[in-house]
Amino acid sequence: MNDPRTGEFLGALFDGLDGHIEVRPMLDVASGEPRPKMGEPKRHWYAGPDSLLGSLPDLALWGKANRHAMFFGVLPRQKGRGKAVDCLPSRVVWADTDWKAHEGG
Repeated sequence: MNDPRTGEFLGALFDGLDGHIEVRPMLDVASGEPRPKMGEPKRHWYAGPDSLLGSLPDLALWGKANRHAMFFGVLPRQKGRGKAVDCLPSRVVWADTDWKAHEGG
């Protein structure tokens, strides 16, 4: 099920670095459908690309069945911690902006 480029991409981001890969499920609210009657799922932490790759098929199936997208942090993190201060050295530059903070967003 995994495209080989997925492993190459994750390897380019994380191979040889300390820390964990954070994956966050996020509910798709754009559909206008009511929220499911379940608590929000918890984040997952993976020790490296191989660990995450092995879980991708199950994450994809769960997300589709429960209307959740899966987002991951491009910066390695301390396990169990998801704030900016918990990010570890990386080989990428990360920037984030919230569209709602801009006119028309």
